Amino acid sequence: MDLADRYINSECVKRMLQADQVALAEKTAVLFTKDGDQHNNLHDMQCMWYELASGESYFRQGDLGRALKKFLAVEKHYADITEDQFDFHSYCLRKMTLRAYVAMLKFQDRLHSHAYFHKAAAGAIRFLSLGWYGFYWISN
Repeated sequence: MDLADRYINSECVKRMLQADQVALAEKTAVLFTKDGDQHNNLHDMQCMWYELASGESYFRQGDLGRALKKFLAVEKHYADITEDQFDFHSYCLRKMTLRAYVAMLKFQDRLHSHAYFHKAAAGAIRFLSLGWYGFYWISN
């Protein structure tokens, strides 16, 4: 495998997560992250496909706490996107970039209709449907 090819790397990580090899997938994924705390680096880069796939893998393995943590991390990304939009309101009005402002408003209207948000919400709902919600709040 060519270690310099990001496409092959990400495809390999996806397949490893489908095979429930989370530790090996994380080692492979961090080949293209900055030095330091690589796991947090994937979160900071808002790598939602990785978080969803690893959450699904943890769910299949029965590690429900980690699965829920991954699904809620994706929801947090969407909350951060919404929060970042508040700074853009004043910027667009100050710079009079009304076309960009209208495009941002349209994007914000359909933000929670994206597939990643739906998959993360469905994973969290599956967790709650198992009756583990009391365990989660007690352990955190």
